[in-house]
Formats: sequence, structure tokens, C-alpha cells
Amino acid sequence: MLFLFIFNSYGMKTDIMRKIHIRKPKLIKMQDEKQRTPLHYAAALGEYEIIKLLLEWDISAAYQGDDNQQIPLHLAAENGQVNLLKILLDPCPDTIELMDNEQQNILHFAAKNGNIDAVSFILKLPEMEDLVNAADMNGNTPLHLAAKNFHSSIVYILTRNSKVDIRAINKSNETALAVVQSSDDHGMELQKHLTLKALKRSYAKRAVNPKDVVDNVQFSYDEVEKVGERGGKKSREMAQIISVMATLIATFTFTAAFTIPGGFISDGPDEGMAILIKKSAFKAFVITDTIAMTSSMTAAVMVFWSSSRRSSESFMDSLPFAIGLTWIALVAMALAFVTGLFVVLSKNLWLGIVVCVIGCAAPAMLYIFAPLFLLVFDRLSSTRARRRNIVEDNPFLFVFRLAKMIS
Repeated sequence: MLFLFIFNSYGMKTDIMRKIHIRKPKLIKMQDEKQRTPLHYAAALGEYEIIKLLLEWDISAAYQGDDNQQIPLHLAAENGQVNLLKILLDPCPDTIELMDNEQQNILHFAAKNGNIDAVSFILKLPEMEDLVNAADMNGNTPLHLAAKNFHSSIVYILTRNSKVDIRAINKSNETALAVVQSSDDHGMELQKHLTLKALKRSYAKRAVNPKDVVDNVQFSYDEVEKVGERGGKKSREMAQIISVMATLIATFTFTAAFTIPGGFISDGPDEGMAILIKKSAFKAFVITDTIAMTSSMTAAVMVFWSSSRRSSESFMDSLPFAIGLTWIALVAMALAFVTGLFVVLSKNLWLGIVVCVIGCAAPAMLYIFAPLFLLVFDRLSSTRARRRNIVEDNPFLFVFRLAKMIS
């Protein structure tokens, strides 16, 4: 389609659209084989400026459904960008009530795709009460869909809202808790564990009688523990990898601490002191080496401690923190390597600078551009997951989600 080419190209998109509108105004309202208009594609691809233009020219396009009765607002919710939702709802607030062929509203779309910002925005809307517990054609509420896809952050946000019915039953006579327990995790043990933890927390917080949790397939709080008892092969393998990595990092950094750059003073009143102790780069080496050592040792101890306990849930709780600490240790070890080399190469400044640039490039990119990387990763992962009908997630977000639930 012509508009797909325009939206995926770089440069003067709005200028091209204006020229098309002047010369061929009918193209702005045309539909493809899926009955989608240019506004559908602009919403799906997150083209904010294009959406503004299209709404100015034809506001009725906001109400136009495709062959699945999905309107641009649904695709914007699936996209997850709050600014798109705002610009589409501002001139057409009543579109929030429209549903697709499966009777799903915008909260269904945002929840099942794991779009945290979109869900948070929708929950603040005045029409929220009509959306939070709305059931689709299968009886699934947004909470059911978020739970089914193991979007633990969405489950956490929804269950914190007092208007959300955490015991809503779908047409399979399942609550959100039962949906998680009965679903195949596809190797996503950590995601499933965090989703169950969020649901357990909501039941405990609302002081629900455990008997009320039991549904027609006889799920109860005991079943939550049984899920943890299974252990998860993938998580156990990951724990072994983390343990080996943490041990190796601790070994390297421990050795580096006692074979420090420049060596030690061999005589005089300062005998045994580091020769380069007054150098700033040496101080940076000591600090980063210490961070790497302590982080890796803590990660190794956490994996060992959690693996030795009988409670598999404790193991699943500890693993995300061990992953995060190992990640910190890896970056700190890289920085220790760079600063250690720089302090002994300071006489040859250009070589020291080259070493620093090469060694710091990757850690700097990861820390400075981490939000962009995570956004791109999540978008690509969710796209692949929808194509393959499985759930994927970024493992480095687990530690933040678990910390949020525990706090």
C-alpha cells in the first residue's frame, strides 16, 4: 500500500501527505483489502504527526473499523504509545466504547500486549469503570488476558485497582489465577512466577477467603505452591550459568586486587602500599574491581542459598536479583579492566584513550541508551511472540518487577 511506503520512509512524510491530500483527496479515505484506512496504519506505526493531519481532514476515519472491526484507537493501544491514545481520544472520546469482533476494548488490547504506559493511562480515564471488567466474547477481562500472556507488570497494576474484579470468571469458568496455572509456560517460568506472585499478593491484600479462590477445576492457594514445586528446567539451567559466571568474575577480580597495576612499594615507610595509589585512574580501578567482586560474590551466594532451600518459590524470587547483580558485576569488571590499563598507559596518552574508548563503549551504550534498547527489544519480542503464539520478555526487567511486588 502507498501509505505503508510513506510511513516507513524517512524525511518529509507530512509534506508528502499534504501533497497527496491536495491532488488526490480520495486516497486519504481509501481502504485496503483488510478494510484498513491510512489512519489505521499511522496508529499502528506510531506516526503522531500523520495522525494529526488525517484527523484534521477526516475525523470519521477514527470510527472506521477494519475487517475485524478494529478501529485506529485499538491499534494505538496495541502499539502502547500514550500520546497516540490522547490525540485519537481528544476529538473522538466516544470511540473508547467501540469494540472489535471479539468484543475487546482498548484496555484488552493494551493489557494482552503488555503495554504498561497505555494501561496506566486508560485506568485514569473517566470511562475506566466500563472497561476494567468488560468481558470479550470468551468472557476474558483485561486481567485474564494479561495473566494469560504472563505480563506480570500489567497484572500488578490491574490488581492494585480496587475496581478490578480479580475473581471474574470467563466462559471456561476460570479466574485469572486459574488461567495462569492452567497455561503452558513455554519455558517462561520466571514470567509465570511473577504473574502468580502478583495475583497472590492481590488476594492476600483484599483478604479474600481462600475458599472463594477455588473454581470448578479445583484451583486453590495450594496450587500456587505446586507451580513453584515444579521448579522450571530453564530457570534451573539459568541459575547454573549465573553461578559459574559469578564465580569466574569473583576469581578474576580477586586476583586483580592482589596483582594491582604498577605493583607495590618494596621498601621505606610506605612499604606494601600501592605505587600508583595517588592516581585517579587507579582509584577508579579499585572501586570498580570492588563492585565487581562484591556483586558477583553476592549473586553466587544468592543462587547457592536459594537452590539449597526446599521452597522453589524462594529460588524463583532470588534468581532475578542474582541476574541483576551478575549484570552489574560484568559491567564493573569491564570498567576495572579499562581503568587498570589506563593507569599503566598514562605515559602514552593516545593509547590510554583508545583503550578507554574501546572498553567503555559497550557499558556506556548499555547504561545511557538502556531505555531505548529495552523499548526496541520489547517491541521486537512482542511482535515475534504474536507471530509464534508464545510469550517472550526481557529477563533484566524481572528484578525491577519483583522488587516492586515485594515493596
